[in-house]
Amino acid sequence: MGRDPMMAYDESTPFDPATYAPHAPFRNRVSIEDARFVGIHEACKSFEDSRTQLVALAHLPAEAFIYAIRFQKFREMVRRGEIAPTGTYFTDHPEQSLFSPLTQSLRDCMDDPTKFPAISQDEIASYYHVAGMACLGNPEWIGPSLRAFAVSVFFQCWQSFEALTENLINEAVSNNLGKFKHKPPIEIRGGLKGDNGIRVTYEKVFGPTATGIRHLLDDQHLDYALQIRNLFAHKSGKTDRTYGDRVKHLTLSKIIRPDEGEDFPLTGQLAHLLGDHCFAVGYQLIREVYIWLNNT
Repeated sequence: MGRDPMMAYDESTPFDPATYAPHAPFRNRVSIEDARFVGIHEACKSFEDSRTQLVALAHLPAEAFIYAIRFQKFREMVRRGEIAPTGTYFTDHPEQSLFSPLTQSLRDCMDDPTKFPAISQDEIASYYHVAGMACLGNPEWIGPSLRAFAVSVFFQCWQSFEALTENLINEAVSNNLGKFKHKPPIEIRGGLKGDNGIRVTYEKVFGPTATGIRHLLDDQHLDYALQIRNLFAHKSGKTDRTYGDRVKHLTLSKIIRPDEGEDFPLTGQLAHLLGDHCFAVGYQLIREVYIWLNNT
């Protein structure tokens, strides 16, 4: 599978964004052709599209600061009289000339989804928010805007994983009815645990012989990611007693345990690593389901 993103997290080894290859940790993915053979290709394609879009969106904070630096540079040149405040940079959509090639490609997605999956105005709004805060030059405003961006990207990574678990199990059952006792639709709710949670549902549907699936879904990094997600979904990122109680049993080496009432320090790097792990486990889950269907 290449480098496991959570191994990098556990060893405190950061990714180098200059050399990060988005597909490196996921080379062992099931192909769409193989997925189609066992009837799970739609879930695979949807999951792959979600990750491609998030890889594109994850570049936006850095792009926003590049935009801000260029904007400030040109504004200073105008102030000194080196260029006139008219023409390409300051009339017809002046910000266009300040965009980097990547940002321009991302903007093109809104009208032409050939380079990346389509990105809506709402999804790119956080880019303008970060860029605006950076242009104002106040670090007290830049920090919260970047934190909100990291939270948004991390939320989407977890939601993509949750959506995959339900789409995958329903497509597997629908297209292989003779291999299952259960019938679709199968609804998953309640996160990882509970009678209708991901773990119990997969064990009920695939049975006790699906040890690869069960061991994969027992990954404690999923519990950790879900509890961080819940903090921001229900407590505005404030650490509470519930979070402490639910992570105290985890045996991971790098659990962050802020004091009750403190903000959870979700950085862009941590959002990246945990989000990537959601996708890494998702791809492994597709593979385990593919193997089970192929061998049953």
